[in-house]
Amino acid sequence: MAKIDIAIPNYNYGQYLAACIDSILRQGVDDIRVLVIDNASTDDSVAVVRRLIARDGRVSLLTREANLGLHASLNAFVDWAEGDYCLMVCADDILAPGFLRRALTLMDQHPAAAFCYGIEQPFHTGDALPAGALVPAPAARITSGRAFIEDRFRQAERIISCGTVLCRTALQKTIGHYRTELKLTLDLEFLMRLAMTGDVIFSGDRHAFRRLHGTNYSAELQSAPTADLVERARALECFLAHDGAALDNGADLRRHMQRRLAARAYWWGLRDLARGRGAAAAKCFAYAFQLAPAMVALPPVDFLLREDGPVMRHYPAGRQARGL
Repeated sequence: MAKIDIAIPNYNYGQYLAACIDSILRQGVDDIRVLVIDNASTDDSVAVVRRLIARDGRVSLLTREANLGLHASLNAFVDWAEGDYCLMVCADDILAPGFLRRALTLMDQHPAAAFCYGIEQPFHTGDALPAGALVPAPAARITSGRAFIEDRFRQAERIISCGTVLCRTALQKTIGHYRTELKLTLDLEFLMRLAMTGDVIFSGDRHAFRRLHGTNYSAELQSAPTADLVERARALECFLAHDGAALDNGADLRRHMQRRLAARAYWWGLRDLARGRGAAAAKCFAYAFQLAPAMVALPPVDFLLREDGPVMRHYPAGRQARGL
């Protein structure tokens, strides 16, 4: 069995850590190392991890005297990993049973693949984890890295799972550290770079249960009407400015990205307007027309044909969220 290194960046998520780590240790994979990187938590996080270390030698702890931010933790993970595969898990999430063995099998069967991603299904703290079978049944899909990158631009408004991604450690080290100029979508840009190194597997299966609570790190993406779209555009533009500059169709991909994000913002604006949220609607329209001025006269009617609906802003609990 391949060696797997898993890192858990943490800041004040002590109440969630035991469930997260237990879900990793119950994956049925023996040759595994789990490193919790604690960013100077002020709660009982360190005590929780030390109790788990005493119970299972596969768990270790890196503590910091000061909070250096998420970038420092993720980049420490890149430096630390040395197994065949590596995986970053958010401290408030829970791995789906059997996910790791299934993803390992897919990666072993397809040696040209750089990483395997899947579905992160949301749940609220206090609720039972979704237990029903996925419909339709999981089916893996393998694409070239170039196709994955182009899809991210041509369907830029879509959310994909950027957490619980099983990567080949050697390739992750090749592309280097997470970019410090990005904050909320640094994982998306990192995956784009990783896709430049090989094929991509979408497992079609649950990788994790994503906990929804009041202190989610990603909550800032919902802080303004277009915050999520703006941050996603920032990650894609950052990729084009660096590794993506080698692509011969970068200008075309940027146009697709701008139109897709503009179309999503346009329909959000109409929805907010219909619900009496004039200020939110104005921000959405302003962003849409900034990216695609022609939408002032030509609404993106084709966007109505999307299967997830033109105005969806959040994935409700129970939906297959953060997957393709």
